[in-house]
Amino acid sequence: MLIRLSLYVCYALALGACTFTWMGTLAHWDWRLELLSHPRPAYVLGLSPGLLFSVLMQHWRWFSLFVLSLVLNIALIIPVYFAVEPPAVDKNQQSIGLTHFNLDRFASEPERALKVLNETGDDIIFLQEVTPALVAEMIAALPDYQVQSLYPLPSSAGSALFVKRDSPVQIEQTAFISLPHTSERRLISVRLHLDQQPIHLLSLHVIRPRNAWTSSYQAEEFAALAQWAQQRQKAGEAVLIVGDFNTTPWSQRFQQLLKQGHLLNGQRGYGLQATWPAAFPLLPIDLCIHSQPLMLTHYAAGQTFSGDHKPLHIHFQLRK
Repeated sequence: MLIRLSLYVCYALALGACTFTWMGTLAHWDWRLELLSHPRPAYVLGLSPGLLFSVLMQHWRWFSLFVLSLVLNIALIIPVYFAVEPPAVDKNQQSIGLTHFNLDRFASEPERALKVLNETGDDIIFLQEVTPALVAEMIAALPDYQVQSLYPLPSSAGSALFVKRDSPVQIEQTAFISLPHTSERRLISVRLHLDQQPIHLLSLHVIRPRNAWTSSYQAEEFAALAQWAQQRQKAGEAVLIVGDFNTTPWSQRFQQLLKQGHLLNGQRGYGLQATWPAAFPLLPIDLCIHSQPLMLTHYAAGQTFSGDHKPLHIHFQLRK
């Protein structure tokens, strides 16, 4: 009886995962289908017990269905584990450490997470969902850093930039921009030089697709971002964009962004590095993309003790 019940449960989970797997391939048809294209690691987990039972019970038709769905999901996820070109680290060349962290404005103890960030020693920290109530806590929890840019808001659109006090990185210019211009979010852009190469950094926070309008607006944000990246590269600048993309690297929108913006996925070669939800991270939605002159020598999701996101730590330098 127990075996039969387990079989039914595993097959039900696997069939659900199968259905969502193939519906997610139709993401361009409807915003709900687009949402189903993201949880592919969860689909892999849901399919695995059903696949095992189908072998044990010799249910080969079910096995064929489950294994095809599993192969599709793995084929979409696996590129993040393989670098297009393995980074050749030059120890004689300057490297910049950068941390991105979505604080979660509803988090109960953000100061704990911020104190951990203070100990990382990265040159630059981008923070998101910065509210006026959090400003004093941020400054107190990051004594090794100074505030370079600050735009607190009671909504999720607030942001901040901190630079390590003894960092050799020289910030030449910062600005708050909106992509597209109708967006209420003020994204922090930073201009600096690495050796003789001008670089533009951008702290990105994209809207969460929770209905037809927000999903459509997210597509507009990615289109505006691709155009911004093209303009910066035409001006001779290298580009690095890091932040809460609210999408996954295997989504059609993300792949289109890379193509239109002439950008590379910095996650390639470093694995899943899931950042959300922090309690049981399954999805990498905090991401980093960059132009060809740059390469990432470190890319890792960090620890957090507060909020629903894990921080993302990266190191980058010029490509040889």
